Amino acid sequence: MLYVKKGVFGVILQPQRVNKAVGKKSLKTNPDTQLVEDIAALVFIEHYMQAFADKHPEYSEQKWIEIILRTWNKMSEKGKEFALSGDLKLPEPLIPLIKKSIS
Repeated sequence: MLYVKKGVFGVILQPQRVNKAVGKKSLKTNPDTQLVEDIAALVFIEHYMQAFADKHPEYSEQKWIEIILRTWNKMSEKGKEFALSGDLKLPEPLIPLIKKSIS
């Protein structure tokens, strides 16, 4: 966790850990950083990918595959498993392209 102990006003954060995590330092080797990256990728996929696709109809299939893979490759194995578990609402029109990209 990113906190040390409870103080008078609640949780006291470890600023160095928080800065490292949100600064995307040591992606894949720092669990805090990886968790932040997984969350960002999952939020993008579930809540923003479809709007981004709608905004860029000029993008080719290959460009979309690259975007999806760039997002996918930043995620941990746990993040990837969660994305495919059914607990994440994938954008329906993009599901075939997502599956093609990661296969």
